[in-house]
Amino acid sequence: MSAYLIAHKNTDDLDTIVFDGEAGQEIVAVFSDPKKAEKYINDAGWNDTYTVATLDAIAFMEWLIKCHRSGIEIMMTDPDRDEQESGRRLNTMNIEAHLNAAGEHIVLIANPDF
Repeated sequence: MSAYLIAHKNTDDLDTIVFDGEAGQEIVAVFSDPKKAEKYINDAGWNDTYTVATLDAIAFMEWLIKCHRSGIEIMMTDPDRDEQESGRRLNTMNIEAHLNAAGEHIVLIANPDF
C-alpha cells in the first residue's frame, strides 16, 4: 500500500508542501489515492509547480518521522481543496500518536508470546 503526497516538481529531494493551520501549526497532506492528490493539485491551480509523489510504507514512515522531527504535528488525510477553502473541518491525525502506535504494534508482534 502506498501513500501519496503533493511534492514540488524538478527537485531531487522529496520536498512536500506544508500548510499553515490554526494557531500557526504546520500541517502536511497525505492522500490514499493518487487521483485525490492530482485533483487537489488541479483544483489549486498548481500543475506547473507540484506533482504527486508515491511513497511505499517504509518511505512513508521515514517521511512522517522527518515531519515529526521538524516540528510538524498534524497531517490531514485526503483533503479536498474546495472543502478546505470553504472552511469545512478536514480529517486530521496527530503524527506522533500514529508513530507511537506503529512502534507499539511492531513490539507487540515481535513478542514471542503474541
